[in-house]
Amino acid sequence: MIRFLLIVVLFVFAWELLWWTLGVAPLSPWRLKRMLSQGVNPPILLDVRTAFEYNWMHIEGAIHRPHALTDSVRKELKEADRPVVVICFSGHRSPIMGYLLMRKGLRNVSYLSWGMLSWYLSGGPVIRGAG
Repeated sequence: MIRFLLIVVLFVFAWELLWWTLGVAPLSPWRLKRMLSQGVNPPILLDVRTAFEYNWMHIEGAIHRPHALTDSVRKELKEADRPVVVICFSGHRSPIMGYLLMRKGLRNVSYLSWGMLSWYLSGGPVIRGAG
């Protein structure tokens, strides 16, 4: 059992380190809460989950763009000239999407570490429904 837990911890650490070295920094739910509460140049919350997941629960103010690599979405994000935080359910899709957005020219992209799961478990407020 200890060996299994050690492997899981190493995998999680390696996953976070991989995306960090590629330029997509993980963002803890506590840090995101702090950024949102400051109100000065708040980040764009880009939710890339499915419609079902988004309607189940999402962060207030998040924009739902499951197909974030389209030209129109990239243009929308670039024109906003604000930091972008990519959100998925568990933190496995969002760093990939963040990396792809950076490859397409976006800057200042991070992802919510462990996704909506960490946001909810840390007591972050959620909106239910299409909002």
